[in-house]
Amino acid sequence: MSRLVVLTLAILGVWGQGRVMGTITVADPGHRQLSLQTDQGELYAIKVLPEAKVQKIAPGQTNLSNAEAIELGTLTKGDRILARGQQDAAAKTMLAGQVVVIPKQSIESRDAARQQEWKTSSLAGVVKTVNPLTIQSRGNTTWTVDPSANKTVHQYADDSSKFANAKAAQLSDLQPGDQVKVLGARDAEAKTVKASEIVFGRFTTLGGEIKSIDTANQTVTVYDLSTKKNVTIQVSRDARMTRLSGSPGGGSSGFGPRGPTPNGPQGGGPRGPGFAGGGAGPDPSMLLERLPPAKFSDLQTGDAVVLTVGKASTSRPVALSLVAGLDFLLRAPAQQATQMIANWNVEGGLQ
Repeated sequence: MSRLVVLTLAILGVWGQGRVMGTITVADPGHRQLSLQTDQGELYAIKVLPEAKVQKIAPGQTNLSNAEAIELGTLTKGDRILARGQQDAAAKTMLAGQVVVIPKQSIESRDAARQQEWKTSSLAGVVKTVNPLTIQSRGNTTWTVDPSANKTVHQYADDSSKFANAKAAQLSDLQPGDQVKVLGARDAEAKTVKASEIVFGRFTTLGGEIKSIDTANQTVTVYDLSTKKNVTIQVSRDARMTRLSGSPGGGSSGFGPRGPTPNGPQGGGPRGPGFAGGGAGPDPSMLLERLPPAKFSDLQTGDAVVLTVGKASTSRPVALSLVAGLDFLLRAPAQQATQMIANWNVEGGLQ
């Protein structure tokens, strides 16, 4: 780009006529070119002018008062940028006079910290009532939620339990039975929580035995222990899949009437890390963290599984998480198995 063209553009006052925000897909600093994908999926080709300001800000920063000047060569794929300059919306091109960057590494660090905060400090449960807002957490404990300090509400997508795919929502969107996580100050004695943020989703939990597997379509047909019927479930490509260690699959020949466990008392299988005492069944949040990841190809006919399923408005439910190798738990007495599924419904669906 010649200095004469740059000067002409400046005289014409085109700076600030357009702005594009998105994620860098290709960075070519040698030619001062960037390829950007907007949040709406549009692809832009951006030419960064020699005199352009390139600045770095932290995630969540809303102004440039603390922006740091950086070199264009430090930009890389995955960085979030806001580019301002002469925009051709039809051709999806921009001549940028300013580029504001949030580095990919900063975004990942922020997201990891947020995920840890939601994991360790939030209250998870199922909505019992919406006015007042009450939720039932593990152990059948009922909490009353004060939403007066609430800043944001998000709803998980029907086919994803990842917060990154959640959409903005309103308190009025909450319904009894929704799985919910609340971040805020808690009063353990009064069983109240002053919500600062809320995220919820419409999921259900299903436990049973895999009867058939369709690898090509990534579906499983599961005998549902609750309904005593077979149901075909689509397993999401980004579903969180794990397997209980030491359970290679195919460990049962079919679910029959429940009774005492083969090698133990009526109370169920062995206890270990991640399992609650008092016959309440496993704590899903601890169990999921300790289990090794699995792939769809690891599943076998006969596997005992627990799935978190999105309540999508489609003919085929979508599994957002799947844990295999739970044979001894699903063969436990009916009351214990029911409690285990209830605990999973409270904590097992949200990431």
